[in-house]
Amino acid sequence: MATKTELQTLVNTNLASGTSITALEHREVENALINALYPAKIQDTSVTTNVLTNDVLGLAYVINIWKQGNNVNVNGKIINDTGGILSNVDLISITNADFYPDATLFNPFYFYGSNLLFSVTSSNKIKLIDPLGDGLVVYFNFNYKAID
Repeated sequence: MATKTELQTLVNTNLASGTSITALEHREVENALINALYPAKIQDTSVTTNVLTNDVLGLAYVINIWKQGNNVNVNGKIINDTGGILSNVDLISITNADFYPDATLFNPFYFYGSNLLFSVTSSNKIKLIDPLGDGLVVYFNFNYKAID
């Protein structure tokens, strides 16, 4: 997954004016653009750490995350198996810099007939605002803007 800066550098290097551009150089640029437009989903669980790291002992999750340009898409589920109620706590750290958010955004999540409020914070956390009882599961689908 390339950032905007990396793509621009590749274009300027491989497709420079006044040079002979080989098919290989052109394909390299096109493939980088295709991969940026149609990225693969990355699945993280509470025991894997591709993009996310668990901050709460007893929290279980399965989360799909992928980035298109600077738009990050996230969906999955979180299960509170901590033995207590979670509220106003950082649940998950975003550890891959390609997915760092550019600002604090609040995202309400529908949960059993009420709104359960989470936020993606500028300190690279997915934070639970509202109480989530022990043994409960929340399913979600949201997006946020990344730095680049």
